[in-house]
Amino acid sequence: LLRLDEGLPPGSWTALRHAGTGGYGDLTIHNATHLQYQHLDASGVVIDEFWLRQPRASADMGDGQENFLEAVAWLAFATGVAGGSLAVVKWVHADGTHRRDVAWRELGTELAVLTGAPTKMFGYASPSEAQGLASSSSRDGLH
Repeated sequence: LLRLDEGLPPGSWTALRHAGTGGYGDLTIHNATHLQYQHLDASGVVIDEFWLRQPRASADMGDGQENFLEAVAWLAFATGVAGGSLAVVKWVHADGTHRRDVAWRELGTELAVLTGAPTKMFGYASPSEAQGLASSSSRDGLH
């Protein structure tokens, strides 16, 4: 609740002060461009009023408002860039995981052949892979 101190002079923004009389304000929005304020005393008589009017926006939206379709286009572009980036990251990760699995399988097979240990001891190598490497190594004179 805002109370005026009767002993103080009115502010520079005050045009007229009715000391000791109560009242209320009525704000009416008529449409998108017109607003009316009325100050009424306790009995409902209009003491003061003013109107605020905003000029209509031009048809080409040249008054600083953003075009809706342009905003939608930028949002679609940003969504496409973000989605494309995520797709590339997922593809790179999947490719790296595949290459890692292949490298581990080949390492396990080579270690099994070189040590003569069972292929399952080193992980991914299948017996047929180890047998194929062992027979090719003996043909090449590397055994």
